Amino acid sequence: MRTPGGSLQILFFFLVMTGLLCVRLRARAAARVQDLEYAYIKPNRYYAVFGMESCFQVIVPDYAGLEFEFALLHGPMFSTTGYKTVMASQKRSASSSFSYTPRSKGWYKLVATIHDPYSGSLTIQTGPFHCSNQAAGVELLSARISSIMALMHREGCKSAYEKALFVYDWLIHNADYDESLKVYDPYTLLFSGVGVCQSYALAYQMLLHEAGVECLYVVGYAGGDKHAFNLVNFDGAWAWVDVTWDDPKGGGSENHDHFGLNDILMRRTHDWSQNLFCKPPAATSLSYHYHMQKGAVPYFSREDLAKMLDRELRRKNAGIYFTYLGKEKELHQGREIKQWLDKNCVSYDVEKWVLAGLTTYSGTLQVSYLDLSAHHEYKDEGELARILARETAARANPIRVRYAGGDRRHDISATLHALLKQHCAKWGVANCNISFYPRHAALRVDYRSKP
Repeated sequence: MRTPGGSLQILFFFLVMTGLLCVRLRARAAARVQDLEYAYIKPNRYYAVFGMESCFQVIVPDYAGLEFEFALLHGPMFSTTGYKTVMASQKRSASSSFSYTPRSKGWYKLVATIHDPYSGSLTIQTGPFHCSNQAAGVELLSARISSIMALMHREGCKSAYEKALFVYDWLIHNADYDESLKVYDPYTLLFSGVGVCQSYALAYQMLLHEAGVECLYVVGYAGGDKHAFNLVNFDGAWAWVDVTWDDPKGGGSENHDHFGLNDILMRRTHDWSQNLFCKPPAATSLSYHYHMQKGAVPYFSREDLAKMLDRELRRKNAGIYFTYLGKEKELHQGREIKQWLDKNCVSYDVEKWVLAGLTTYSGTLQVSYLDLSAHHEYKDEGELARILARETAARANPIRVRYAGGDRRHDISATLHALLKQHCAKWGVANCNISFYPRHAALRVDYRSKP
């Protein structure tokens, strides 16, 4: 027999277990920082204004169960590491935003640590940004940015792609790499046109922010050296951009090989696995790849290059704009294409070819073809014999023929000589001079007088 007290104990036990289950379910639903697809800090501007509030927001795909703490670091001089003074901080809480009104000139960097309920944490930070207590300095920077934005609007740039490309082109044509390795800040680059990779990447981020395009500053390695570059949000699809690498030292060879790359292509030369500034979103699309946007023919391997050249030359394409989208770091496009053409171009009636605008991952093959429209095509010896019989009967002179078959070993000279030796009397041929090439020939015939 169950007593009232026993029923209460069972009810209490049930409620406790239900509560524990709910806690566990909530805990399971909480995000783990190690599983976050991305994490970065988004400010309201990429330079600070003395006495004006700066606002920052940590962006993650899932905020459930996460807590955030912030530390705003300050240094009097621009530096990659020398930010020692904590100007402001925000204790660990559920708030993913931070704001601060700077009262000291100098350089700032915001560091954010993301915590999950499982003792996991992830630290990210902004790139360095400057605060001036001189109104004239702020006005000068604002005017410089506004002038660049005005140029962009005059060009009619509306989409994220158009804006990102305009700023990209403006930087590679108005700035040069600082070979003295002294200029690291973006402001000197904007005003004096010189800076290292950090200057390029920070300036690009600042200008795109003003244009309304989301852009991340990423630091990793490229070509074995520490390097700064960017990740751009093209209307929801992220893609990599490296302004510095497409603006070679000395200028004059600017290109777009590193505009709009996905993770696979960017990893050919870049590594961001140790990046401290953000956990970048995945870049999976090639929809905003510069060369693909411009109509380049893609290829992915040496074998694919051969297939692409065969296809385009059969189409008699006079300007083959191509881009390499394979994983291999260096394919040496020029060498591969030259070797293939030296071996095969005669099979496509190529008169002359030139490689133009060749970069690491793109270029244009300009081709001129022989005019063989007056040539009679044949695919085997029997068809050639019928053509010669018909043309000699009509006393045609010259007789032009072209081999259009698939036998790469076909010898047009030997075939013509054999047929003429066998049929010259029947065809009324007294003498014949042959100008021949690997795939076509012209016969100048002396006919016997008719009886």
